[in-house]
Amino acid sequence: MAKRLTRGDWLEAAFKTLAQEGYRGVRVEALARELGVTKGSFYWHFTDRDDLLSSLMHHWYESMTGRVLEEVAYMEAPATKRLEALMRYVTKRKYGRHDGAMRQWARYDKAAARFVKRVDERRLAFLSGLFEEMGFRGAELEMRARLALYHLVAEPTIYLREKAADREALHRARVKMLTRKP
Repeated sequence: MAKRLTRGDWLEAAFKTLAQEGYRGVRVEALARELGVTKGSFYWHFTDRDDLLSSLMHHWYESMTGRVLEEVAYMEAPATKRLEALMRYVTKRKYGRHDGAMRQWARYDKAAARFVKRVDERRLAFLSGLFEEMGFRGAELEMRARLALYHLVAEPTIYLREKAADREALHRARVKMLTRKP
């Protein structure tokens, strides 16, 4: 029986290749070989390589940013608790796992660079909104939102592995530091 792949299977294989070989390595033939299927399976889900690359960008946003921001936005909790939840979700659920590959791709491709910039702007706007709810304004708001964004983007690329309890304590400490009034 032939292996049935989903669109998500192709996207995950493309993310893996993107991380290992860069966007030039994301090729239909190579992905089909990696997945052990024919190219026909690919064309069932995508019209061409450009469609795959565009889908990769949108999947990255939807699965790693859009959903988590919506989830946190609809929490009935103070902004400080939502910020803490966001940091916890990104770490625990590994929502930043593709950020490095996407940013590397953006260094060499204008369309990817524009997309990553829009995602970063969306993330920054969300974080700015949280800090504004906490009463921060102007430079204080901007600095805190950017530090939170930098943390969320960089955390998955730093190979420190803490125990879950230690990681929770760090999240609380970061939130406390970022939200402390001057």
